[in-house]
Amino acid sequence: MKVKSESEVTQSCPTLHDPMDCSPRGSFVHGIFQKNPVTLLKELSAIKSRYQTLQVRFKPIAVEQKETKSRICATFSKTMTLIQELQKQTDLELLPLTEEEKTAAEQLRAHLSDL
Repeated sequence: MKVKSESEVTQSCPTLHDPMDCSPRGSFVHGIFQKNPVTLLKELSAIKSRYQTLQVRFKPIAVEQKETKSRICATFSKTMTLIQELQKQTDLELLPLTEEEKTAAEQLRAHLSDL
């Protein structure tokens, strides 16, 4: 393993104050090596609190989304069954699916299997 010299690191990260911190400016981790550990713990605690608040806020939305998806899939299945029954009753012969229709059918099958 090749160890870079300090000048090599500084050259690879020329815009940074700390040559050991090669994270991009403005990123979450930029300057993290220069921060006080107590400050980091407080920030992490605040981030955890915000995450928990967002999780509580979005959980009902996720549940409603799943229920809506189930209803759409059930309606789609009933519609397909009805179409097949109507085709049998009318002796209607179907043309092969176009590529676009095949892609759409594959996507629907994939979503149905997710439930």
